Amino acid sequence: MTIIKKDHSNKTISIFEMKRATCISIVIAGIALFSSCSESFLDVDPIGLSYEENYYSTDEEVSKGLNAAYDLLVLDYSTSNEAANSEGHGYGSSYMMRNIASDDANAGGGNALDIPGYQEMDEFRLTTQNASLLSHWQRCYYGIFRCNLIINHAYADTTNAIDEYIAEAKFLRAYYYWELVTFFGEVPIVDWVISTAETYPAKKSVNEVYAFIEKDLLEAMEALPLKSEQSSGNKHRASKGAAQALLSKAYMFQQKYSEAAQVMEQLFNSSEYALDKSYAHIFSIAGEFGIESIFEISYTNKYASDWEANRSRAIEGNVNSQLMGVRGLGGNPYYYAGWGFNKVEVSLMAAFDAENDSVRKYNSAYGDEFFTAHSISYTDNYKKTGWWCKKMAPDAESFSDGSGASELDYAHNEVVMRLADFYLLYAEAEYQLGNESVARQYIDSVRLRANLAPISSSISGQDLFNSIVKERRLELALEGHRYFDVIRWGLAGQYFVNQWGGSYTDKNKYFPIPQQEIDRSGGVLKQNTDYQ
Repeated sequence: MTIIKKDHSNKTISIFEMKRATCISIVIAGIALFSSCSESFLDVDPIGLSYEENYYSTDEEVSKGLNAAYDLLVLDYSTSNEAANSEGHGYGSSYMMRNIASDDANAGGGNALDIPGYQEMDEFRLTTQNASLLSHWQRCYYGIFRCNLIINHAYADTTNAIDEYIAEAKFLRAYYYWELVTFFGEVPIVDWVISTAETYPAKKSVNEVYAFIEKDLLEAMEALPLKSEQSSGNKHRASKGAAQALLSKAYMFQQKYSEAAQVMEQLFNSSEYALDKSYAHIFSIAGEFGIESIFEISYTNKYASDWEANRSRAIEGNVNSQLMGVRGLGGNPYYYAGWGFNKVEVSLMAAFDAENDSVRKYNSAYGDEFFTAHSISYTDNYKKTGWWCKKMAPDAESFSDGSGASELDYAHNEVVMRLADFYLLYAEAEYQLGNESVARQYIDSVRLRANLAPISSSISGQDLFNSIVKERRLELALEGHRYFDVIRWGLAGQYFVNQWGGSYTDKNKYFPIPQQEIDRSGGVLKQNTDYQ
């Protein structure tokens, strides 16, 4: 197998993302997405049919195209998209939005106008003009477009490597659609390389989108390698376990408990994963791609990004770390100052305290206790709770060692899927299937690592379900799961109440589709209910 590592300096030109040129040359030179002269993810012109037909025929060509598809995962901030150009902000991080919409964290920042898209989400006053949602929508569809290039134009069966790369592209396409269906519900399905001659596709039902995700993941599983078969330089790529995990989660969100349990059993029986003995280790630089990790979005602090680089989507560091740092933080050897977003809510910290859960509490958040003990000052007061997210904090070990803008170059990976998540999902599936003893067993295995006693064997019925709800919040705190968990459980009206002046209503099950995309569709796209 030809192994080609991710190359940040030599990225693929997407053949439909560039405007028509008078002289066509087949060059791999740099990704062009969110073009300033492009009007939408559909407004792209082919630059040469011969290029399309002749490319993606070697391991190297397909690998470079695949790198371009992965690269959209790290695009948490870019000023080269319409959200930035029209609203002044290009922040569209799924991780940030999933957290601040929940009761685990608030938007924070410097004031009420600091990244308006995040503030609106925090307070449940979302509009169809939300710049962060537009950025996220566009990123997902550009990612899908890049996956479609590979899936439709790579020469399958030419080599085992290309078969594997196509499977990775199917996993990524499923992942981008997973993001879209959880955020927006009904969305267009595009599984071909779309041209400007085609009309804007209409939305498909949520069930159809999930069916599409399932098909991609089932096919991907057949060719993806096990995690243990990946080289050290390819741990950021999707494995068979990643496809199994995402498929089981898609089943859970559809309440297909039997199907979900069967796939998770395959994941567990592969012996590829185990709970990390140390909860803290999971979120450290040393713990990246560790024994518990199933899929991570990989960032680096070695690329030397700068503020001009964000215009060409060349940032490869984790800007979310900078966003989550404490504003006006005094000098100290532990943490760097940031911009005060994603502040941890008091209710989450109280939930840790009620369970006497110090292991997960102090490895999920840090705050006034720490600063007072170390005589550290700060000036961060907007939406202040006294706690900040630790799991991707701007700390010394992840700080940029490049020559660019350090704010853009933190190295912490985002742990998207890890084994404990699926132990608790499995417990939930088994509970729903009537196997309460199995559910308790998997809950206890997660609690044991946190130095907590097993739950009582007498806990049953609704009390057992409540234990699962509690355990998922504490174990997966600030990892972006809480919001959509609570919604799928039908408990949003209970938990998402009076969040900085706003409360959840039924329309918030899905977020509004960006109005810019609806306008460009000529009315083909329909707005989600109650946002019209």
